[in-house]
Amino acid sequence: MRQHRTRGFVEILTDKGVVELQTFTCCHCNTVHKQAVGEDLAMCIKCYKPVCARCHQHGRCIPFEKKLERIESRASILKAAGIGG
Repeated sequence: MRQHRTRGFVEILTDKGVVELQTFTCCHCNTVHKQAVGEDLAMCIKCYKPVCARCHQHGRCIPFEKKLERIESRASILKAAGIGG
């Protein structure tokens, strides 16, 4: 299985200079978030990957790839039924 890179950096140019922040990608919603200095990441206890605070509060483990698979499956079912385009 291919490893997905979940961490990165962003440089923000301000009037006081360049600020560098760490970033991470939530494995449940696939959104990139800034990580504050010294802040611990929330980790999903089922898939052991970093998640944002909003997804952590939901308490469900539904990785983004699973969501895409569900959407594709539903689209193919609708297409087979003659409902989808």
